[in-house]
Amino acid sequence: MPHVKRRVNIRTRRATRLAALSALVLLGTLAIAALAARANWREVLRDAVGTELRHQVVAWASLALNPPPDTADLTPIAHVDVPPYAINVFLEQEVEEQKVRQSLELIRAAGFHFVKQQLVWGEIEVPRKGIYSQPNAPNGDAWAKYDRIVALAEEHGLEVIFRIDTSPDWSRPGNPKLETPPDDVADFGDFVATAVRRYRGRVRFYQLWNEPNLAFEWGDQTPDAAAYTRLLREGYRRAKEVDPGVVIIGAALAPTIEYSTRAISDVIYLQEMYDAGAADAFDILSTNAYGLRHGPDDRRLGTATDVNFSRPVQLRALMVQNGDAAKPIWAAEVGWVALPPDFAEEQRYGSVSRAIQARYTARAYRRAREEWPWMGVMALWHFRLIHPRDQIQQHYYFNVVDEEFRPYPVYQAMRGLIAEPPTLHRGYHKPEHWAITRAGTWARRTDPAASLGAAFVGETGATLRFSFVGERLALVIRRGPGQGRVAVQIDDGSAGPVSIGARAAVLHLESPGDDAQARATIVWRVAPGQHTATLTVLDGPAQLDGIVVDAETPFAAFQRNAVGLVLVVLVLAWRYGPWPSV
Repeated sequence: MPHVKRRVNIRTRRATRLAALSALVLLGTLAIAALAARANWREVLRDAVGTELRHQVVAWASLALNPPPDTADLTPIAHVDVPPYAINVFLEQEVEEQKVRQSLELIRAAGFHFVKQQLVWGEIEVPRKGIYSQPNAPNGDAWAKYDRIVALAEEHGLEVIFRIDTSPDWSRPGNPKLETPPDDVADFGDFVATAVRRYRGRVRFYQLWNEPNLAFEWGDQTPDAAAYTRLLREGYRRAKEVDPGVVIIGAALAPTIEYSTRAISDVIYLQEMYDAGAADAFDILSTNAYGLRHGPDDRRLGTATDVNFSRPVQLRALMVQNGDAAKPIWAAEVGWVALPPDFAEEQRYGSVSRAIQARYTARAYRRAREEWPWMGVMALWHFRLIHPRDQIQQHYYFNVVDEEFRPYPVYQAMRGLIAEPPTLHRGYHKPEHWAITRAGTWARRTDPAASLGAAFVGETGATLRFSFVGERLALVIRRGPGQGRVAVQIDDGSAGPVSIGARAAVLHLESPGDDAQARATIVWRVAPGQHTATLTVLDGPAQLDGIVVDAETPFAAFQRNAVGLVLVVLVLAWRYGPWPSV
């Protein structure tokens, strides 16, 4: 009876596997119980696993358990066409010009496009309104050091983003704290107008205030979104009166889950700003995007105990809900702190090694580039603090160079990241995007029918060339009389529509005679991955509205792969599991 013997052997093996599995479960339970009996079992487990592996496990789990909210990723979004690389500096504290130059040389060598610099109102317009005096400045001019920063940044090919905050004594009688809003918002508006007028044509971007949802940055008073909105509206109005082309960034919101007299959740605070009428008072929303005690791929949203690098996703979803999807978010501060191993105080911001700081920071920029088309400039926190006494502060150790300007690994990691060839990822991109190479004659033209109110017109022979990562490419072009022909080639042409084979597609659309249908979208499907595309105007003028790249999101890819994995597990369980034979 060989078949009976074979069946007995199979049952024996299954029983053995089941016993082994039960033993493993029992041992694991005993081990966990033994750890739990120790007061520091969490620390023991954390040390055994290691920071990066632990964070990676959390990242995988969070991808499975956190479906993303609606963030309107394929909406045309303003101010995401500039290079996203910025770094925070404190150059107003440098006495020697050579150190300012050395800082800017290192920043430019790493490839950064922007330096983000605080413009300290409380130290400029003193001793009274309309007077800008500083005893130690050249000729007593309080503007001199900022003039130097702007001039030297221009010399090094860098753009300045100014953050205007604090207030002078005379504007806040009775409150000695520098980080206090003025009693009269008109005083703030006057200073904003003065600064914008002084640097018109040289500085485009101004952030108005910083972290107003924290009492520390709001005069040690309970944060008040309506009061900040009044300040923001006045600053916005006065800036635009002086220079309509200036771009106003809202105050960076501090990521926090607290709701008290000391701090208000940034998500709640932003909704209160919208309720107070802030929507038409900023061009760019700003937040601080720190990793803190978590890795860059942690996708958990709205946890009750902490915030993480994914916090901007919640703010973006709130913007979409409030009909503000055409505006971007810029990260005013980004980074992980690397405290010395012997740092005595309790860690306020978490801490990683310098090597992990480098890897996490570069990955954070990559993740934003690949997954968040609504995220624009991200300003690394920070180049370095100036004074040696700052070393007792935990935020000192976000620095990318030491006091002697010696780079830490995070500097080298960012330098390598920025040197990578520019590439378009998922999103709606205007032709002026920094990753698109233009040749020939292109002109920006105001067009109410175009997205964001403008299109780009190319004359005969003009070209656009770019790399993109995705599986669908779409061109949004203008229909109408006089619209010229456009040729499009993807890779060697073989990735284009089946109907054109290996030849470039030639597009020419007749006007439908209806301005509501003035745009047409032509879509190509390509193999997932990286491709190059070239657009050539065969006979101009040809009007191009935008370029759309679409790809599978990480959550969608996980769902697809998870289904396959579940099927495999079920098949293996059926084939080898300890089921009774029939």
